[in-house]
Formats: sequence, structure tokens, C-alpha cells
Amino acid sequence: MVLVATDVAGVTLLAAPVRVRVGRSARNDGGLARAQWSSRRSIGAMADLFSHAPTASTPIDELIGTVQVLLADDGCPWDRQQTHESLAKYLIEETYELVDSIEAGTTEDVKEELGDVLYQLLFHAQLAANSGEGYGIQDVAAATNEKMRRRHPHVFGDDPSRTTEEIEAMWQRVKAEEKAERRSVLDGVPMGLPALALADKVIGRAGSIGLLDASAGSAIPVSTEEELGALLLAIVASSRAAGLDAERALRTTVRGLAAEVRSAEWSASDAGVIGVFDDDEMDESGTSSARE
Repeated sequence: MVLVATDVAGVTLLAAPVRVRVGRSARNDGGLARAQWSSRRSIGAMADLFSHAPTASTPIDELIGTVQVLLADDGCPWDRQQTHESLAKYLIEETYELVDSIEAGTTEDVKEELGDVLYQLLFHAQLAANSGEGYGIQDVAAATNEKMRRRHPHVFGDDPSRTTEEIEAMWQRVKAEEKAERRSVLDGVPMGLPALALADKVIGRAGSIGLLDASAGSAIPVSTEEELGALLLAIVASSRAAGLDAERALRTTVRGLAAEVRSAEWSASDAGVIGVFDDDEMDESGTSSARE
């Protein structure tokens, strides 16, 4: 009986025992060859078993692998034709479906829609990796992890902030340090937001520089979201009856407020309140032409 040792991927294996007769037939070349072939077959079978052993992975690793396969040269033709721009509408749709499931769906609905949004993120990251944009999903994850840790120094550092107000002020301070190149409180506000969300953002930023009096009473008193919702619905119904576009009307008005904010920042810049804009950064309306 002979035990034959080999090495497969750094693991020493012992092949199954091979019986070799010591008689006349075993001493000739044919008998020895048959014995060696039998040994190699046993070793090969064990090596094959090890090569197909499952590797440690998580479902998200498998999803990343699925996206990589779909976008490979021999993957899905439709997927391979997509770009960040062509996929943007799907990301918006999936995000709204997630919001809808959060507000009115079940736990299973939320889980499914979270998965759809996750898939969109992985798809965009793999597109970037395939097209040589200099990053992939691991780079996205690393940058986000570093940013979140940096913005939570009260958890991962020694910042003494503990109350909600202190933490919010600290968060804004860290963001301001990160985005030192921004020249306006409106920089970073996506002007493509739905009109109501955009209005809320711009009003908040206007209040942060004292352009709007945050302590002033509301022009239309409402005490609950139910009352507010009914009022907004009545306004939309009235605009529709008059043939007006409520979304466009509000967006136009909000853009006017945004122009006032930038103009106020420009006026205050000489006093050192806001960073100074160069003359070529201002358009004829007195607003900054810097990229949003």
C-alpha cells in the first residue's frame, strides 16, 4: 500500500491508498504505469473537490458579482448600453418607490425597494469602474465610511457635543470645513429637487444668514400636517382649474428667492460676512454663476 502526497493550493493532500502487487506483473512497466495513473486520478479528484469548495461570501458580494457579470463583455446587451445619464430616471423612480413603501407599504415592500435602490447604486459604481472613471463600489464605500466617521467626532473622536442642537451645529461646521470652496449657503442645494422640497431647502438656507426672520409668525396658520396637506391640495386644485402649473409656479418663485439670497451674500461680502465673489462670477441679475 502506497500513500502519495501532493500539494494543492498550499494544502498537502494524501491520495487514496493504492495497492501495488509485488509479483511479476507489477514489476513490469505496464503494471507500474497503471498504479501511477490510479494514484494521479485519486489526487486529481481531491484537488477538483477543493477547487469547487464554496468560498466565504455574503449576499451583497454575490449581488456585486451579478452586476459585474451583467456588465461584462459577454453580459446583458441592454445593461452594457446604459450610462449614468440614461439610468438617472430609474434611480429617481426607484427612490420614489422606496419613499412610497416607507410611508404606506409593508416591511417586505421596504426591503424590496431598498434592494432596488441598492442595485442602482451598484450598477452606477460598476459602470464607473468599467469605463475607467477611477472608482468602483469599494472606493465609494471607503469614501463614505471615512466621511461618516469624520462627521461624527462625538462618536469616533473626542468632540464633547452631546445634545441634538450641539451635534447639528457640529455637523454643519464639519461640512463647512469639507466644502471650503463653496461661496454661498445655497451651494450644494440641488436645484432639480421637487418644488416643495426645494422651497424648504432655500428657505432654511435664507434663514441661516438672517435674510428671513425665523421667529416671525407664519403667514398662513396651520397646526397639523393634515391641515397643511389639505391646504396644499386645495392650492393645486385651484391652480389646475385656472390652467396654471403649480410645480412650475413654485419653482420659479423659489428661484427668485435663491437669487435674493445670493444677492444678499454679495452685498454682505465686503463686510466679511460671506466669502467675496469675483466680478466674473456674477451674472447680470446679481446672482452667482458658479456651478450649483
